[in-house]
Amino acid sequence: MPTKIKPKQSCDTAPETEKSKAEKRFVRDLLIRGEAAKLLPDGELPSGATHKIVENNDEAEPQVERERFSIY
Repeated sequence: MPTKIKPKQSCDTAPETEKSKAEKRFVRDLLIRGEAAKLLPDGELPSGATHKIVENNDEAEPQVERERFSIY
């Protein structure tokens, strides 16, 4: 009896993984704490920010990059 091959799910219809949930939560928490911010006009991050927002659109979570570490 031949084996049926299931078609692969595309990225758009695949269930959300634990990693992607954790990544979204991490970015959301950075924004809430004020640790992710857009660069100021002079190209510097605001005081207290550790991540810069590199891509921000209304449909998805913003993309962030670490710029520096905080020491508390």
